[in-house]
Amino acid sequence: MRSASDAIRLLNVRCNSLESNKTCYYDDKLKEICSSFMYPYQLWRFFTASLLHMVWYHLVINVSKQALYGFLLERKYGTIRVSIIYWLSALSSCLTFMLEHREAPGFGASGSIYGLIIFLTVDRLVALQENTEHRAFIFLQIIVLIVLPNAPTIILIYIFKLNAAHSAHIGGGLVGLLLGIGMIGCPLPWSYRQCHFRTMCRCIAFTLLFIYFTITVTIFFLMDPPVPHWLFEF
Repeated sequence: MRSASDAIRLLNVRCNSLESNKTCYYDDKLKEICSSFMYPYQLWRFFTASLLHMVWYHLVINVSKQALYGFLLERKYGTIRVSIIYWLSALSSCLTFMLEHREAPGFGASGSIYGLIIFLTVDRLVALQENTEHRAFIFLQIIVLIVLPNAPTIILIYIFKLNAAHSAHIGGGLVGLLLGIGMIGCPLPWSYRQCHFRTMCRCIAFTLLFIYFTITVTIFFLMDPPVPHWLFEF
């Protein structure tokens, strides 16, 4: 985001001090809250937000899904590729969340996990398309590994209207989809064996991924920073 104006940064606010009447500049208070190291260019927060969770069951659900899909994909594609999928999905989820909720704190690995889920979905759909002799078994894998573990969570979110970061899920899932198509192929409902079509499909996916990150990162750095409402309550 763009730097806050001097009028905002130099506002007098209450400091975190034992002296009740002590004031300081908003910029100094924000620096104290965020820690001073590399302030205000703490770009690692795009990734470290995935390591934080709200409550214990939030952590348990995400870790269990991460272990399930991470192990499955890592055995086939290796640690480096799965790490790229995971952290690019994390970056995308942070960007899409902040573009929608500038003032709300965001944390959790759900966006990264959605990237892994969608990538695995593409992998199984392509396998369903190519392995005609084992389609029943592959379809069963999709039901057991993808539908059943995630359907209860989605249903509970909508029934109890839980506070879920859907924009982050969409951002992570989109990256998983584009990386899946780029690395594996198009999950089309019909079989295709033409090499040029497969190559074109992958190139389009990687091109769209590059355009997507270019647009979202550009928009993020051109946005005005949020101004907390409590600044004007002093």
